[in-house]
Amino acid sequence: MKRTLFTVLTFIPAFAFAQNGTILSVDDFINQVKDANPSMESAVMLEQASDELKDEGNHVYAPSFFTEYSHTYDKRQKLIPTFEGTKTVTDATSIGLSQNTDFGLNASLYYNMTSTDVTGANPAFYPYPNLHVHSLNLQVTQPILRNGFGRATVAGVAAKNAMNNTSLYQQQFSKKMILADATSRYWQLSVARSLVAVQQNSLERTKVFHAINSKRAKLN
Repeated sequence: MKRTLFTVLTFIPAFAFAQNGTILSVDDFINQVKDANPSMESAVMLEQASDELKDEGNHVYAPSFFTEYSHTYDKRQKLIPTFEGTKTVTDATSIGLSQNTDFGLNASLYYNMTSTDVTGANPAFYPYPNLHVHSLNLQVTQPILRNGFGRATVAGVAAKNAMNNTSLYQQQFSKKMILADATSRYWQLSVARSLVAVQQNSLERTKVFHAINSKRAKLN
């Protein structure tokens, strides 16, 4: 029994699945699982997606480009049309960059263009009915009480990154479990087929011994 067990265990490392007449080692089998197993493909894709999002929380600190446009058409009845006009049309456009910091500061640098057209006002009282103003602006905001020194922002970033990292670890664990299961199945089948091979070898030897004994019996 010990000799048979030793034979089986010795045979296992060299055993590989036969596929189309070729040898398929455990490494080749695992590579096929990685390439063709739907669960593995899904786990790899989810892991890649989770890896790309693991630092998503830090995006709150990234500069953001913004643009704003507003159009106002005011034709309300005025108390003194001579001073205010009968119609006012205003177009305002802002283009700029905004960025948050980890200590709560928000800074916005933007270019503003405002055009105002007033109709119906007396030129003597309203000498510039068509006014165009262009300005470069810097706006800085630093919270003192709520989100003072960026405490809430930093906590939100940490929570977001932790959640995304948890998802990444789950996908990595799922992939390892699939590979571990595939490896286990490989060796289970390997052992089973090794035992079959041992039994077949034992059967062949038994046939040989039987043939020898049959010849001896006939000679006697």
